[in-house]
Amino acid sequence: MSVFLGSETATIDLTTLHYSRAFARYQNGDRLGAIEDLERAANLFLDRGNSPAYRKLKTILHRINTPQETL
Repeated sequence: MSVFLGSETATIDLTTLHYSRAFARYQNGDRLGAIEDLERAANLFLDRGNSPAYRKLKTILHRINTPQETL
């Protein structure tokens, strides 16, 4: 995806976009939105053959989806 910024065009990597937005959403309390974006980023990493990044995001997703015990 390219975005025109005045006299320059910037290329935005969708994987990075979804990954970054997921953490912003999570910090703002949008857990479901964060999960959605992490899933998209993970699948994009997998499509590009980046298995280590895919596994890392799947681990993060597991942690988000696992309820924390309360004391």
